[in-house]
Amino acid sequence: MLLCMLSGLLIAGSAIAQSAYSDADAEAARQLVKKRCAKCHGNNGLGVSDDYASLAGQPAEYLLKQLFNFKTGQRRNAKMQAVAEKLTAPEAYIVAEYFSRLRPGFTPSSDELAKAAGRKLYFEGNVDTGVHNCASCHGVYATGGGTVARLAGQNPVYLETQIRRLIDQSRGNDRSMHFINAPLSPTEIRNLVIYLAGEE
Repeated sequence: MLLCMLSGLLIAGSAIAQSAYSDADAEAARQLVKKRCAKCHGNNGLGVSDDYASLAGQPAEYLLKQLFNFKTGQRRNAKMQAVAEKLTAPEAYIVAEYFSRLRPGFTPSSDELAKAAGRKLYFEGNVDTGVHNCASCHGVYATGGGTVARLAGQNPVYLETQIRRLIDQSRGNDRSMHFINAPLSPTEIRNLVIYLAGEE
């Protein structure tokens, strides 16, 4: 049943996407974001603190999936569940599309050794410990696509928190990532987020 609901939401979004995303859609989304999202994620989608995700540039389909997961409790966050429950399917689509079209930010680091180690891990993984590479799913530019998250430019503190929640399985809506992230060491997590946060 839940899968059918998600499929319906994504299909609805796809159908709207095939028609033009109009100026009226963009303005309606802007008003929704201002009223319901900006306090935490900012009007620019970059997040107002380390506690909140940067949504700018995230694939619309990924954002729709997260909204659905919050709405159904598959991903637990009381604030986001309350927001998601109030959005209709068309509203969820135009908000997701709105954020996907915003310019992502990035947080460059001067730690060249960490960046190099993070980049190597992102593209090659760690054969010795069973860490998979990230690029095969998140792309060579870490921009994601479809229901796969954009990691490039994500707030590094927020990203580290989410990786740790996937490892301890307190974030339950992306179960495959539990096992993919499990072998990561604290140093590898740090290097990875430093690299990804600095990618535009």
